[in-house]
This record gives sequence, C-alpha cells and structure tokens, in this order.
Amino acid sequence: MKNHLLTIVFLISISLPQLSTAGDNDVHAVINGVEFSTAFIVQRNPSPLHYWPKSAVSKKLEITIDDWLVHQHAVEGGYDKEPEFQQLLAEQESYIANKVREALGRDYWANAYREDSTQGRVTDSALDAFFTKIDATPTAQERENMRTQILVRHVRRQQTRRLQATFEKVPVSINDKLVPAAKLSSEIERKTKEEGDFHSTLLAAAGFPDAVLHDPGVRAKVEAGLKTITLTVGSQKIDLGDPAHDKLRDSLSVAANINSMRNILATEMVLQTHDHAEIKDLRSQLIRQVLRGYLYQQIGLVAETIDISEDELSSFIEQNSKKFQKARDQDGEEHARKAAADILVDREMKAARRVFIDSLREAAEIEYP
Repeated sequence: MKNHLLTIVFLISISLPQLSTAGDNDVHAVINGVEFSTAFIVQRNPSPLHYWPKSAVSKKLEITIDDWLVHQHAVEGGYDKEPEFQQLLAEQESYIANKVREALGRDYWANAYREDSTQGRVTDSALDAFFTKIDATPTAQERENMRTQILVRHVRRQQTRRLQATFEKVPVSINDKLVPAAKLSSEIERKTKEEGDFHSTLLAAAGFPDAVLHDPGVRAKVEAGLKTITLTVGSQKIDLGDPAHDKLRDSLSVAANINSMRNILATEMVLQTHDHAEIKDLRSQLIRQVLRGYLYQQIGLVAETIDISEDELSSFIEQNSKKFQKARDQDGEEHARKAAADILVDREMKAARRVFIDSLREAAEIEYP
C-alpha cells in the first residue's frame, strides 16, 4: 500500500504543468525556411489527448529539429521509396497499430492524473478548517503530510470512477463470456471477489478457479492456462497466447485484476469519441521512426557495425569493477562481459549518430527568433 501511495504522489508531481504556455503560432526556430511553430512541434510529437502540448515545447524543440533533419535526409535520398523499406513498413504494421493504441491509453491516464491532481489540490484554508474541526495543532510537516494524504485519496477516488466509467462504454468478455459492468465496478470499488466477476471468470477460464496467486508454483500454472484465453475488450480481441501480450498475461497471472486492463479500456473508450486527426499524426510519427531506423541500417549507424576490442572492454570493466563484479556474481562471467560490451556498443552507436546529426545541422540554415 505504501508503495502504491508513493507512486500516486510521484505521478501527481510529474503531471503538474512545468513550463509556461506558448501560442500555437509562436515560431521557435526556422530550419531551411521551415517555421517550427508551436503547432508544428506538437504535430511532430503528437499526444492525442493533449498531455504535453504547448507547455513543453521548449523541451521538444531541439529533438524535433534533429528528427526533422534526419527525416528530410532520408526522403531527399529516396530511402522511403526503396522496396526494402516498403516491405519493412508492411511488416511493422501490427507494431505501429499496437503503439498507437498504447499511446492512447497512456495519454488518457496521464491526462487524468493531471486533471484530478489539479482539481484535488488542498488549500491552506481547507487544512486549517480540517485541523480546527478535530481540535489539533499540527506541526508544519504534519500539515504537509495531511495535504498529501487528502490529495492522494481524492486522486484514487477519481481514478476509480474513471475506470468504472469505461465499463459502461466498453464491454469486457473472457472467451466470449461477458463480464457484467456492475460486477467490474463492484470489484474495483470494494476490492471483493465474487462469482461472475473478472477475477473469478478469468481464473476459471484458465482452469484454476481456486488458485492462490501468491504461490509462485500456482502462478506459473495459471499463466500457462491464460495462454488459452481470448479477451474481448470493446472492438479489440486479445489472444493471451500471443507473445505480443506477454506483459499483460504476466500481470494477470500475478493478480487476475481488471486494473491490468486499464490502458486497453481507456484506449477503446477514446476510440469511440476522439477526433482521429491527431491519431493520424501519431501514426505518421511512428512511420517516421521506422524510416529513421531503416536509414541508420543502410548507412551503418547500427550496433551490428560496431566492434569493441578486448582492450576497450577490459578497460571499461576495470573502470566499473564493482558493477561488473555484482553482475558476474549474479549472472556469470560470460553474461556480465556481454552486458558490458553491449553498453560500450550502445555508447559508440549513439556517439556516431550524434556526429551524423551534427553534420546535418552544420549543413542546414538554422535561425532562432
């Protein structure tokens, strides 16, 4: 419970606006004659539910310039028209669709945290009234602790209500057996288990209706049983035997809790109501990422082209001897050395890509108003 509260407090803290708002038409840079306005930067870094737009433009400007220059280089070089890239793009279609869905659910809850934490802020006068009512004289630290507790309770209540709202709009079925929305709502609000709810229906479908999931041995058997299950959430069918859903299946094997489905439920609800124009922007961004990866592969800026000498590896291990010793004790010599080599390869690859991007910047006309 304590860790859960700390997580909520952390999410509240990062969800509050950090930067001043910029206007849609404000121009932050001009690159080769192209104006990087607030609207342009938001479009290149879409967040369908407006989690970051306008307030975080200054954080996104430089990386947007870098990405734009790389993309222009790829397009001007005709890499996007090559048959190999077109084939890769077709193969990545499922990945792109899944990432769009993930972003919708993630953005919904991120935006919800921001709204709920803003609405639930506790004023000094409200705290004064609370302590007067209970006839207490708190220290400064006790006041702040109570402020946080009240805020956390508010956010948790609102998050529960939001999740319950998704049940009314998005049907959930387990192997085509519908779980009533009323059962789902009761399950998360009262945290009780009863016949016909998500928990019991899922475990029964897995073949272990009376499973005690805190037992690792039982949990492993349940996870195997979950691979035979197909969940239907709104318009989405989820085959839990598909490796693409390993993370979800693992989460369900730990608690068989409907909360594991919160992102998927939010996604389905958003798809019913949201303007799809920005979803198109998100898809375009993911396609640009695939093209960037293809470009790097073609020009040799990938891990496979980087060789680390034994001297370099030995020197790195010596400089990080404590971490290496710990890794070796846990995973063995061979695995520890490979992990160390991977770190070096990643560093060199990022450095090489930075040199490439800097060369594009040097060749470009960049103006900051």
